[in-house]
Amino acid sequence: MTEYLIKRLIALLPVLLIVGLSGFLLINLIPGDPVAVMLGPEATQEDVDRLRHEMGLDLPLFIQLIRWYSRLFRGDLGYSIFLHRPVLQAIRERLEPTLLLTFMSLLISTTLGISMGILAAVRRNTRIDQLVMSLSVLGMSIPSFWLALIFIQVFAVHIEILPVAGYTPISEGIWQTIRSLFLPALTLGFIQSTFIARMTRSSMLEVLSQDYIRTAKAKGLTQRKVIYVHALRNAFIPIATVLGLVLGSLMSGAVVVETVFALPGVGQAVLASIARRDYPMVQGILLFIAFIYVFVNFLVDILYVALDPRVKYV
Repeated sequence: MTEYLIKRLIALLPVLLIVGLSGFLLINLIPGDPVAVMLGPEATQEDVDRLRHEMGLDLPLFIQLIRWYSRLFRGDLGYSIFLHRPVLQAIRERLEPTLLLTFMSLLISTTLGISMGILAAVRRNTRIDQLVMSLSVLGMSIPSFWLALIFIQVFAVHIEILPVAGYTPISEGIWQTIRSLFLPALTLGFIQSTFIARMTRSSMLEVLSQDYIRTAKAKGLTQRKVIYVHALRNAFIPIATVLGLVLGSLMSGAVVVETVFALPGVGQAVLASIARRDYPMVQGILLFIAFIYVFVNFLVDILYVALDPRVKYV
């Protein structure tokens, strides 16, 4: 087990390096000069050339990449051109709303998804099953920005129980923070719950057809105990895999929702940095999200052993 974990940790490094390379190349393919954007239209060509030289943007692309990798291995993601601070510091300043939004969205999506999936599996081929699957297809088809606008119209405009947009820091009160994040979390959570529901239903149907489930029923165990103790635990490995993917999707897919609800998170910082051609900021955020993604999948691999002792790593 220990040897496997060490190998998995080592395998994370090339993944992050490839993501960093892809992000570096894609960012540099975007039309526009960050120096010209930063100095404005009134800057002279001499001013542009001088600043390009100071920032190292006049060097060949390969040399820029080598310099970026050398800073990366020292734990330095660079210096934001427009925010005038280290990229790591800029990410930390915007991390709170994104992490809280991701956590609340994951909680909502997991609760809704697993509950709907179990209900659909237990009531297979009934109207309830058809309703849950129809909601799943609908949820996977709805654009997040459209669903966000619908929730704003219902809960913030008509009922007026939740704020339209904005973010209240957790230092000003946990309940105010939850109120400000509930609508965006509900938007992301509902969309992701449909994916979890489909996987839960499929996995539960496979387990419910096993002999040991029929034996448990024949022994006189209640339906609740059969479902939640015997069936769900054995069906949870595929669900855990999906939850890892959902967590990564929530971290990387909150860009649109953060923009709609005007949340000062990492997603909104990505859009602003792309518009300003702030190369170090975009590269740093992409690498940070990639690290979260692969690290979550690493934790899911470890979780397999706790869920099923029969799983052995070699």
